[in-house]
Amino acid sequence: MMRPHIITLMVICLVSISFGQKKVSGKLTEDTVWEGPIVVSGDVIVPKNVTLTIKPLARIRMEPQKDVPRSGKAPERIEIIVFGTLIAKGVEGNGRIVFTSRNSSGPQLNDWNGSVFKNRNNKSIMLNCLVVYAY
Repeated sequence: MMRPHIITLMVICLVSISFGQKKVSGKLTEDTVWEGPIVVSGDVIVPKNVTLTIKPLARIRMEPQKDVPRSGKAPERIEIIVFGTLIAKGVEGNGRIVFTSRNSSGPQLNDWNGSVFKNRNNKSIMLNCLVVYAY
């Protein structure tokens, strides 16, 4: 008799997880903060004079082999293109930031293109970050 309650609880958890994800792509227009689960569906461009800050424990998941605006160096794979500033400061151990693939059939190398820093004079930083399945 407990099975209907367990199934109901599982459905509530799955709905909560899917609604908790923020989906992003395109050019940022102002300083932006990412935290928690983020799904990237196309290139993200951080323009000059804009800062993208990523909080510890964030999990940035890229749609594999998909790039909605088809911009950047690899028009078929997602890139985070930084002309401004990227601040990604994870915490050593369990608080690191993860950049990975969202490939549900099994992540693979080359699912996304990676981060590209175009301004060598800025103060971008990636500390205690794990980048996987990028080119």
